[in-house]
Amino acid sequence: IEALRDANIVKILQKYCKLGIINMIIGEEIHKMKNPTCSQSKGFLKLNADCQISVSGTPLVNNPVDLFVLFKWHGIETHTYTAFKNRYCVFGGFAGREIIGYQHLKELKDTLNKIQLRRYKKDVLDLPNKLPQTVYVEMGKQQEKIYNEVLLDLQKNIDLIMLNPN
Repeated sequence: IEALRDANIVKILQKYCKLGIINMIIGEEIHKMKNPTCSQSKGFLKLNADCQISVSGTPLVNNPVDLFVLFKWHGIETHTYTAFKNRYCVFGGFAGREIIGYQHLKELKDTLNKIQLRRYKKDVLDLPNKLPQTVYVEMGKQQEKIYNEVLLDLQKNIDLIMLNPN
């Protein structure tokens, strides 16, 4: 997906799709495509094939607006990103431009349910229970040197670090 930030790669893929060399696109980790204004999502939205499948363990990452790119790529959403936000977001706050809530969530959920095949790990995999364990790994000389430099710098600047809101 990260390669789609490169406009030249997108053009080549578009050409192959148009020529029929690529007739299926599987978008793995589609949930990473949540911002339609970034170059990666713009590139992804330019790719169209006869068969398009999106795969994600987490289609909805943070909020309902994250579904825009997924819906747009599958041809479900025909409006702009602004129109999508106006439909599903409640605005307020500073100058009425901040998202303060969401609306029409049942409609979004119904739309998502029409296009998704959802399987839970517990239903499709016979996995043993997790067995957490601590494993200690020795550092090499260079790694230990870097670690100690960082540790000393952190200790020296702990007051500044604690005051920083980030």
